[in-house]
Amino acid sequence: MVTITEVDGELRCASPYSAKFVKRVRNFGRWNAGLGVWVFDPKHAARLRKACIAIYGTDGDNAPVMVTVRIDFSDSMTRSRATSESHLVAGNATLAHRGQRDWIVRLDDGVACVEGEFPARGGSARYPAVFDTQQNVDVWPVLEVDLPIVMAQSVVEHLGTAATILDDVEEPAEAVAGLERAIAYAVASGLPKERIVEVMTLQLGSLLTTTK
Repeated sequence: MVTITEVDGELRCASPYSAKFVKRVRNFGRWNAGLGVWVFDPKHAARLRKACIAIYGTDGDNAPVMVTVRIDFSDSMTRSRATSESHLVAGNATLAHRGQRDWIVRLDDGVACVEGEFPARGGSARYPAVFDTQQNVDVWPVLEVDLPIVMAQSVVEHLGTAATILDDVEEPAEAVAGLERAIAYAVASGLPKERIVEVMTLQLGSLLTTTK
């Protein structure tokens, strides 16, 4: 999901698109369209890694704790909250986009539509949109996506009951390690204490499930 490499005296960060990540790093990094990566001076390595952990739950050095999130877009308020111009955004996760008004919606990597469908068109020629208040479908889409636990929590916080974190069964030893990583990432990302407790509770629940 995230890789940070040093090449020719500069740091290159490859990551999924996130408007929140762009906002955090644009003041000390620059986008290289030719390479498709963000480029940074190595002196900003700590700031870059902190931004990656806060948005994606990982800086690429360690495997993040992954959970599956299901998002139901049958409610118009949920569709409105998640629409960001031509992108579909939930919390820190970008899920899909529509390049032009009459183009089909493209799901981002790792996102699956398990029920329903998107409207065939959306927005205007100048401002395409994933959803459109003038367009209807028989069954609105339900998406599932595997996300680092920190990103999953941001989705639930953003969309409320429309987003559900599904149970994830792990081997006991891996679950214990996952709990440790989840706490470390939550603290490093600067989450409020109550959010850190939520992260711990969620991962601890997985641990107890696997060790019964």
